[in-house]
Amino acid sequence: MLPTDVLALSLTYTYETHGPTSDLYRGEAADFWPHRPTPLTRSVITAAWPHARRILRGWLQVDMPPLWEVASGQVFLHRNHWREAARRLDVPFGLVAHILGLPEADTTTAPRGRRLFGLLGPRTRAQRWAKHLTPVTETVDGITRWARQVSRLRWEQAEVLQVMEEIAVRAGEMLAVHALSTLALADILQDAPSATPAEVYAHILPDDLPSLAPAIRARDIPEPERPQALGTAFPWLGEGPFEAALPRWVENQTLRPVPPLPPAGAATRDVWEAVRRWLTVREGARVGLAWVMTATRGWVLAAGREATRDGRLQHPADAFLLELEEIKQMMTGEWSDPARVQGVLQQRRPPEPRPRVPDVPAGGTPLTDVGVWPQAEGPWVTPGWTPAVARVVDRVRGLAAIAHGLFAYGRLIAAALKVPFTPLSEGG
Repeated sequence: MLPTDVLALSLTYTYETHGPTSDLYRGEAADFWPHRPTPLTRSVITAAWPHARRILRGWLQVDMPPLWEVASGQVFLHRNHWREAARRLDVPFGLVAHILGLPEADTTTAPRGRRLFGLLGPRTRAQRWAKHLTPVTETVDGITRWARQVSRLRWEQAEVLQVMEEIAVRAGEMLAVHALSTLALADILQDAPSATPAEVYAHILPDDLPSLAPAIRARDIPEPERPQALGTAFPWLGEGPFEAALPRWVENQTLRPVPPLPPAGAATRDVWEAVRRWLTVREGARVGLAWVMTATRGWVLAAGREATRDGRLQHPADAFLLELEEIKQMMTGEWSDPARVQGVLQQRRPPEPRPRVPDVPAGGTPLTDVGVWPQAEGPWVTPGWTPAVARVVDRVRGLAAIAHGLFAYGRLIAAALKVPFTPLSEGG
């Protein structure tokens, strides 16, 4: 039983650890998509990965196998492909698995460089990846500029199609940055005494954490404004920032820029400085992917509204049951038969809408104004990263969540709050 002053993320959704084959694992993918994604979101990820592979080939001069895979309607990490990617770049897979929350994780590092008379120590490993800091940082920053540009476009079919063509490319850029930074961190962590969460988080400076976990900046908002703090500060996020079908906290608002990433700098001898730099880039890619999904949501809804005028769709949100290519065909007129579109929607429509907020836990008292329930003999419970988190963080002394790898968002939030983190078992 968790203490009563711990904030626990509700695990009401069905968590799937393994995919249809032994090579597929959820791992950190569950940090992005805890629920089964909609057809639209799945199609974006599927279309994004070829672009990510092309970008990685340009950066690393090495062909990468598909590291992410969509199977049985869910997003997985392909363990053997990550192992192969690590082998091609001479990066220890045990540390890659540790970061991603995959089997075969290894928290005990082997400082090979120090054993070779210091010639291959932290400086060399950091320098190996330092040349990539500038292009990956510019790639992440480019998402902010793209999202602002998209938000200013007028509603014309040509411009809608242009945005649709760019969505998979932009998502692919963020998956590429995420993959490269994961491999860089695994390589650099070889020179740490160990890669346990306690060791790693002890060396992440408190000043770094707000930029790694930007939502926690809502703590700086005055108390009277706290109930909607996260939504007010970050309208481009939502309870499911990587699912395009879920509403953002503040809809119909101009997208606001995320906090800028620290500028890329020269390599340093300090292994922890290199870890902090690459972790900031990696979290920037996660935020960037949320930007892509927010822009996707806005333009898919716009396309859906257009399709409701002639009866192809009954509601704009029905567009999220279509795949990205199908929406393009609908916008170009290739899909002009309402009966055909409705037939596809009927096959994909879930039997009943998934409830946005779970029932009040047993023994809990409803707090509808903040969306968090204190249980009589247990922790505070929230259904996810909702605006309610900003309201209760001052009342709790710990955070409990499933830890999908070394840099799971729950661990980052707990470190930013300077409270203990309790990893929960998968499935409850």
